[in-house]
This record gives sequence, C-alpha cells and structure tokens, in this order.
Amino acid sequence: MEAEIKSEFPDIEVTLVECGFGTFKVFLDDETIFRKLPVFGSFPSEGEITEKIQEKINSLET
Repeated sequence: MEAEIKSEFPDIEVTLVECGFGTFKVFLDDETIFRKLPVFGSFPSEGEITEKIQEKINSLET
C-alpha cells in the first residue's frame, strides 16, 4: 500500500504504525479517511486509498 500511495503522490509522507487486533486505519492530515475494524469491514481494494486521498485533495482545492 505504501508503494501505491508513493507512486501516485510522491510528496506525501507515509508512516506505518502497527495497531494490532485486526484494526486498519488510514489518516490524511490527522483525519481518518479509511477504517477497518476487527470484525467489521475489509481491507481496502487496490486504488481505494489513493482515490480517497485524491478526493480529499480535490475538496481542499475548491
């Protein structure tokens, strides 16, 4: 996932933090843009996180 993000947004800093218990979260500027909890949800599909990042960038530009 880090490679996918860096290929689309080379200037974005990516930090991976182990959460444990099957929790998976993605933050952009301290805002949660994706969350997977242990029992609910699934991991993001290919391109899903970069799409959410682009949506966030677009919303900031308008």
